[in-house]
Parts: sequence; C-alpha cells; structure tokens
Amino acid sequence: MAKVVNFKKSEAVLKELLANTYLVYLKTQKFHWNVLGRHFGLFHKFFQELYGELAGAVDEVAERLRTIGGFAPGSFKEFLDLTTLKETTDMRLKDSKMLTILGEDHEKICLFLKKSIESVHESGDIGTEDFLIERLRAHEKTLWMIRAHLEEF
Repeated sequence: MAKVVNFKKSEAVLKELLANTYLVYLKTQKFHWNVLGRHFGLFHKFFQELYGELAGAVDEVAERLRTIGGFAPGSFKEFLDLTTLKETTDMRLKDSKMLTILGEDHEKICLFLKKSIESVHESGDIGTEDFLIERLRAHEKTLWMIRAHLEEF
C-alpha cells in the first residue's frame, strides 16, 4: 500500500523558498541596475543572466506550491515575513561587495535546500524532493559562477 503523503512540510518549505528566491531575484536585479565601475559591462550582463534564471525559478516554485494544493504568497509583506535573507538597501556598493552578498544568499539557500530535501523526503513527497534537488543544483551552479568572478578581486 502506498504511503500517504503529508504536504504540510512541503508547503512550508516551498513558501520559504519562494520568498528567498524572490528576494535574491530582486536584489540581483537591483545590482544589475546600480552596478558601477570599470567592470560595469561584465557585471551588468552577469547580473541580468542571474536574475533571468531566478525569475523563472520564482514561477516554478509558485507552480509547485499550487501543484501540491498550496497557495503561493505574492506580496512584499508576505515575502518579508517568510524570507530568511536580508534586504540590501545600500545603493552604492562596489561590484565585489554585490557579488559577496549574492554569494552569501545563494549559499544560505543551498544550506536551506539540503536540510529541506531531507525533511520533505521523510514526508514521502518525492515530487517536491526532486524539485528541491533541481533547485539545489541551480543555486550551486550560480554560487560557483559568483565565486569564480570573485577570484578576480
């Protein structure tokens, strides 16, 4: 007999992931808009590529939430209540600081995903477990690219 899946844990994980993904998406777009310095062209394009991937991820996380019967939060207040990341309000950061901040955010998301994959596995929700593994790979790849850019500094 098949195990009955409890989606409550998956729903909580996906809501936090959605909020964190949206916040890092917004932060990355802000850095794209406000990057300065001799590496402007490189980082303007790099940040655009990163926030483009994150925009798709936001939609995928929300759709996974709906797939398991949950509802996706979609207001700044809801996201700020759910996120474990911090906003960045400084408008004049050096490009290396922008990279460091994004690297820290992606690293936190990777740690959250690793922990969450285990707990979702225990609940029997293999669809969400697989989805989280896919998101983990994407954030690990982004973290690798950010760290490679930081080698220059």
